[in-house]
Amino acid sequence: MELRQVSQHVWVYPTDPNRALIRPSVGVVVADDQSVLYDCGNSPLHAQAIQQAMQAHGLPPVRQIVYSHCHWDHLAGAQVWGKVEVIAHRLTADYLERIMARINQRADIVRYIQEEAPWLQVLYDGVIEAYGDWELYHAVMPTHIFDEPYWRLQVDKLCLELEHVGGNHSDDSVIMRIPQDGVILVADALYGSPTVGSKPSALSPDFALIKRIQAESWQVLVDGHIDVFTPVTFSRYLEKLRRRYAR
Repeated sequence: MELRQVSQHVWVYPTDPNRALIRPSVGVVVADDQSVLYDCGNSPLHAQAIQQAMQAHGLPPVRQIVYSHCHWDHLAGAQVWGKVEVIAHRLTADYLERIMARINQRADIVRYIQEEAPWLQVLYDGVIEAYGDWELYHAVMPTHIFDEPYWRLQVDKLCLELEHVGGNHSDDSVIMRIPQDGVILVADALYGSPTVGSKPSALSPDFALIKRIQAESWQVLVDGHIDVFTPVTFSRYLEKLRRRYAR
């Protein structure tokens, strides 16, 4: 995979076309002497590939990571980035605490999932695919937690705007805007829910959130698993979604 520059300050390590690898896109916001990641890879191997790509382009070291939401494929590479500030919404931090506590307390994780926590099946299957061994999974806990609807991160002369949008996919979803560049990173916030037992209404894309974001002024939208969009290509993609879900 190639690191792609999408604006003056934003680079994207794109989602892997091999969907079985479950490797979402990772945003790299580059300031004068440091980089900020929006998500950080689905595993150490994925994160190391991103590191190598950044080094090849001479990008500055990562000082901060922003978690988009609690799902493993967006944050399980954090352990590779060393001692950096990890920023997350309060809901994300709470979810990670509960998930890791349950994982650490159960030796027989397969039986536990089958009998008590079927909602963990998606997590387990994905981790096995990425790691090959459940015991290697580790989530780095946030070092800075915010619970405001909007929160700003000032990095040199750049202002990164974080918004807790929630939505069908995961109620802790946070998107990032870089107004100076006209870029918005949304990870999986526009999707339906991937969890076992979700209500039918939660399985479809979050059309209310999509409509709100579509109405904003931006030049580049970076999605978690589909593509990097312009307003024109995003409108085409949205039409396909509407036909598919008859909206």
